[in-house]
Amino acid sequence: CSTSGAMIGCSGCAADCDALRRVLQTEARSTLSSSHSHSTPLTADSIATLLSNVLYSRRSFPFYSFCVVCGLDPVSRTGVVHVYDAIGSHERVAVGCSGTGKEMLQPVLDRLFSSVEVEVTDGGGGGGYGGVLRRDAGA
Repeated sequence: CSTSGAMIGCSGCAADCDALRRVLQTEARSTLSSSHSHSTPLTADSIATLLSNVLYSRRSFPFYSFCVVCGLDPVSRTGVVHVYDAIGSHERVAVGCSGTGKEMLQPVLDRLFSSVEVEVTDGGGGGGYGGVLRRDAGA
C-alpha cells in the first residue's frame, strides 16, 4: 500500500494490534483501488481518518490498541501527529506517544518540542492580576 511517509504505531494487546494492522492494510488497498488513482499516495491525515473509522466501527467490541499516526503534511511539509484511544476518538497534537511509558515520556516531549509563552498583565483594574497564556507548537 502506498503512503507518503506516514507511520502508525500501536500499543496494547499484540494480537489486536496485528489484527488492526491487517484490517488497515485491506481498507487502504480498497481505498486506493476505488479511487482509481494508484499514483496518489495516502497522506497522514487520510490514514488518520481511515484509522478512526476502523476503530469506531468496532466500538462494541473494540481492538485493545492505542495508536499514534505521524507523517508529513504534503502542502506545508510540517509534521502531523494524531493520537487515538481504543474506540477511535483522536486528536491532532504537536507531539504524542502511547504505551506503558506514556506518563513518563509525554512531559519530556512536551518540554522539548512545545514552547509556552506567558504574559502577565495588570488587567486594567490597577490592583488585579490578569494573564494571557499562549501555547505555540514549535518543532
